[in-house]
Amino acid sequence: MPKTILICSDNEKFRDALKGLLANYFPLIIVESLNSCLETIRKSTNIQLIYIELETIVDEAETALSQIKAAAPSMTIITVGRQHEDDAAAGTVRYGATGYILEPLRAEEVLALARKNCS
Repeated sequence: MPKTILICSDNEKFRDALKGLLANYFPLIIVESLNSCLETIRKSTNIQLIYIELETIVDEAETALSQIKAAAPSMTIITVGRQHEDDAAAGTVRYGATGYILEPLRAEEVLALARKNCS
């Protein structure tokens, strides 16, 4: 059975887009805030990958990512940013993200990362 993917975003359209790409292939947990994300990570042992929208944590990226890494050191964290956030998205790798992708989301890229980390 594939590992679970956690989607963290306060943007409903973003959550729905990722859900539409991933729901047929992977178990998903979807949360709307950083606090819910951290609470979910602490309670669940089957999460392997987080897609977290940069906009959700933009003001606290360093703290947020270090808290996630402390709660689940082996978890893969992919931040997702908009084209104009390229530098900020790339910078999240310094704070603990495994990698980043930019919107608009490309199905092949999202699925490839999920398959690599959760199958």
